[in-house]
Amino acid sequence: MVKWIAEQTLAWREKTGEIVVPVAKWYSHVEKETHRLTSEWVSLARFPVDNEFCYRSDGSFVIRHDDLAAGRLHEALPVAELIP
Repeated sequence: MVKWIAEQTLAWREKTGEIVVPVAKWYSHVEKETHRLTSEWVSLARFPVDNEFCYRSDGSFVIRHDDLAAGRLHEALPVAELIP
């Protein structure tokens, strides 16, 4: 799930002109972004999600380490990963 978010983040940053990633270096940038996200966010809970369009879905609530340490649980985000 983190890798998918990393890919989406990089794609958005490219689309907005914030960065330019050469095609040949895309996967190394994805790995760096995945590492950054993994060190910045933590999963609070994972749960199955019923979805009529996919075979299986997993969901989780994620939060930044600093928000968790400060007790800002309202900053947690729901994330769903659809598995066809």
